[in-house]
Amino acid sequence: MSSPDIPAPSTPALAAFTQLNEIPIVSLAIFFLRAAIAAIPAILLLKFGYVVVIVAFTVGGRAISNAMSLLSR
Repeated sequence: MSSPDIPAPSTPALAAFTQLNEIPIVSLAIFFLRAAIAAIPAILLLKFGYVVVIVAFTVGGRAISNAMSLLSR
């Protein structure tokens, strides 16, 4: 099952994800999903230009940061 050098998952959700990830088609789907998510900034750069995308990511990043700080209070 698992090799001794890989630590056991700490949460039930992580354990379920690890079991799902062992299924080849699910692993492949997760790989393509990650690739698609990673390609989003490049697609936006090509479509809208550097300045617009940098400003959008900066504003979005600040909004996410502010929301996270409010949630952690």
